[in-house]
Amino acid sequence: DNSNGTISLYLTGDDQLTAFSINGTALTDINLSAAKQLKQLYLNDTRMKSIDLGWNRALEVLELTGNDFDSLNIRGANDAFQKNLLQDINLSNNQLNKVTLNDNYTIHHLNLSHNQLTELSFKDGDMMESINVADNQLERIELSYCTILKKLDISNNRIVSIVMPEEHQLQSLHCENNALSFTSLPQLEGVADYVYAPQSQVT
Repeated sequence: DNSNGTISLYLTGDDQLTAFSINGTALTDINLSAAKQLKQLYLNDTRMKSIDLGWNRALEVLELTGNDFDSLNIRGANDAFQKNLLQDINLSNNQLNKVTLNDNYTIHHLNLSHNQLTELSFKDGDMMESINVADNQLERIELSYCTILKKLDISNNRIVSIVMPEEHQLQSLHCENNALSFTSLPQLEGVADYVYAPQSQVT
């Protein structure tokens, strides 16, 4: 019964919930604290403003798109519940101005596009293969740790500076609609899909 916009999951005996999905249903709260073995979570277009993921250490895929989060902390409740298996994160189309990720080293695919982020750290993002932070308010991007990155979209921000790794494996880069000058545009060879124009007020 979702008449009050609240869902609680109750597990008994040896039952283990490993995947859960709700799309297009308005929620005010969801209690996932008992789902210790939850591996995949999809909550899209639910209008939620907050969620507690502190006890879901088995998560591998997390998709929370089209909600009303303005801040989000997906770290574990303590060191024993950190999300060391979480590889795919999609938090696009929210109102995020702050996000606290668990451990950049485990992340392979990260989508934070269409939010209101002004800063973001990619330190220790050695395993990141795709990053989408398009349509935010970022001014600087530091990606020197992301040496196996293949797909990057930083379009529609306010970026004036981008630091790339010395050696890269990029196949696709979209950096249009920022404030990059000709000298600050990344000079990258071998990128098949490289979109850099237009830029705002290039001198």
